[in-house]
Amino acid sequence: DDKIMIVDYKTNRVVPHNIEEIPKEYVVQLALYRHLIAGIYPDKVIECSLLWTSAPTLMIVPDDLLAKAIESVNNG
Repeated sequence: DDKIMIVDYKTNRVVPHNIEEIPKEYVVQLALYRHLIAGIYPDKVIECSLLWTSAPTLMIVPDDLLAKAIESVNNG
């Protein structure tokens, strides 16, 4: 009841081995989703992750990485 989980499915054949290898545009996309959902549900914890369907592997994207991504969008 207190958490929202955003899961973005990705069908890439090459799956990143770690968080640092995730393409920047995917992190920005999740950061924007989180930003919009936070406006609707300000009292909820929002967790974002990528589900790579070819592996299958679930990668939770850390809040600090999402914050940097949304900051980069805001700063142009």
